[in-house]
Amino acid sequence: MDRVRAWLLSVLGILSVFMCGGGLVNGHFTVTYPQERGFSYDTQFHFPCIAPTTNRSQWPTTGGALSLIPIHAFALTTINIALGSNIDEKILSNPYNVPMVPLFNQTGANSTFCLPKIKIPKKIVGDVSDGVNATIQVIQLTGTGAALYSCIDITFSDKEADRFGAPEVWEKYCFNGTGMGGYRLGDKDPSRSNATVVLSAASSPARFAASTPSSSLALTLLAVMWSYLLGL
Repeated sequence: MDRVRAWLLSVLGILSVFMCGGGLVNGHFTVTYPQERGFSYDTQFHFPCIAPTTNRSQWPTTGGALSLIPIHAFALTTINIALGSNIDEKILSNPYNVPMVPLFNQTGANSTFCLPKIKIPKKIVGDVSDGVNATIQVIQLTGTGAALYSCIDITFSDKEADRFGAPEVWEKYCFNGTGMGGYRLGDKDPSRSNATVVLSAASSPARFAASTPSSSLALTLLAVMWSYLLGL
């Protein structure tokens, strides 16, 4: 099993480089809330994340928002989590193996995209309390075939929901800009939002058709591989 995972990770890396053709900068994103580990623009294609930093953000114990700014037209996106302060990121499989948001297609670029409430997964909800450390991982698979990663080290806090929920904070970080949205895979109508992912209906599935056949094939292969690696 470990050999299979190692082989898949190698293929993922080759596909990402091949499809990007040196254009990795075309598919980056920045997580604005909670604060990501640090500037990862040049290393966002490194699995599973850049090395840990001293940044650790507060995040609500009952679940909370996550905001990011992508610069690509669409990306298959998933959000995972692992509890702990020193998570081993050198293992062959993805250490962030508890899904928070199922794989969905995030659409729109160059503006804020916000998920207003991501729930704590049932698998770990009994282990989450004030002061517990964890790491959230955001993965995006772009139309170029690139697999991109960002990690956010957090500490669960009973007070963070009230702080972030204040209008002057919430309205600054959690909104969906013009043209930003997303939908569940398999939905023909993008206005049908995921029950977990509350998204705008501004985007069209036709954006998938705008990609080249080779990039579409790579994106499909990457999605299948990641579904296996993440146990989705």
